[in-house]
Amino acid sequence: MADVNEYVKSLKAEVDALYWIRIGAIVFAALFCLALCGGAVTAFILQPRWLLNSRTHAVPAILIASVGASVALIALVLKGVFRAIGDRNKDELLPEHLKVAMETVKTVTETFGR
Repeated sequence: MADVNEYVKSLKAEVDALYWIRIGAIVFAALFCLALCGGAVTAFILQPRWLLNSRTHAVPAILIASVGASVALIALVLKGVFRAIGDRNKDELLPEHLKVAMETVKTVTETFGR
């Protein structure tokens, strides 16, 4: 029983760590988007000489590249962080003491009914 309690404690610690990782990923994604899009907007507001002398398609290309890069990065980061626990642990083997506990519960359920 001590092994199961230890396993449950480690799962609780993992869930707590995942919470803070998710908060950090959201903050990072928001700051990155603000910085990238803010930099593009600042470049358009200040309009440096190279931007004014560029071709007409360069300005929309810079804007689309900035927004596209921020969306792609945010999507990749948040997709990885918010995966379900089953998706993250699908390749890991179940610990031996949990297999025994699950078999015991299954046997008791089959014996005494539901």
